[in-house]
Amino acid sequence: GRERARLLVARADATRAPAHVDEARAALDRLLARDPVDSTLWAWASVAAALDGDDAAAAEALARAEHLRPESRDGT
Repeated sequence: GRERARLLVARADATRAPAHVDEARAALDRLLARDPVDSTLWAWASVAAALDGDDAAAAEALARAEHLRPESRDGT
């Protein structure tokens, strides 16, 4: 679940190993398919995409995360 995805992103960040980055991205893709409004998952997806060198996907995921943050929905 979410905790595993967080750990996978942390491991990918620590090792920068392509297999670890791929695993983190795949786990996040699965979670986001089930819960596309989770801002934290989108933030982690942004990190994983950046680690993969996918700047466009990283920027898109970060924008989604910021848009979905609870604070952004109440105007603060």
